[in-house]
Order: sequence, then C-alpha cells, then structure tokens
Amino acid sequence: MDPLLAQLTKDIESTKAKGEIWRFTNTLNPRVYAQSKDGTKVYVIDCVNTLAGYRYSAKTGKRTGGGPGGAYIYRTTVQYDSGTWKVAATTRDRTC
Repeated sequence: MDPLLAQLTKDIESTKAKGEIWRFTNTLNPRVYAQSKDGTKVYVIDCVNTLAGYRYSAKTGKRTGGGPGGAYIYRTTVQYDSGTWKVAATTRDRTC
C-alpha cells in the first residue's frame, strides 16, 4: 500500500540507476502485539537481524561493498483490505 510501495519503488530505481545489486540475509521472528477493535488492523513487532549484506556491481558481478549487518526493531501495521492483508506502514526503531 502507498506510501510504502512508492518508497520501495524509489529505492529500487535508485539502486538500479547506480548499477548495483544488493544481497543480504535476514532472520525474522515477528509477533502480533496489538489489534484494532474492529479487527481490520494488526500491529506486528520484530527484531530483524541482518546477518550480512553485500553490494555487487551489476556489470562485473564483483562485490563492491557491504559487510556485517545489524539488528533493529521494526514495527509494522498490517491492514485487511479487499480480502487480503497488506502492509500499510512500517517503522524502524532502535537497535535490538
């Protein structure tokens, strides 16, 4: 859902314009911490741990940067819309 989709599209286009490809591995363990009274929204929290992230050149395929990742708390709103659950908003918080 917008504006999240617009932000993601912009980031992907920016990375493509630089001729870069990113590869990374995340570990996830999300859990619901709240729900709206009408049940159409749930709020999810997770400590997303990026084990490693690497940047590659799209032309050469060689690694150009990256390295150790980090762990951050993400809070996400998931909304029921037109018969499916969609991410409506997400926020990155402090490290975890």
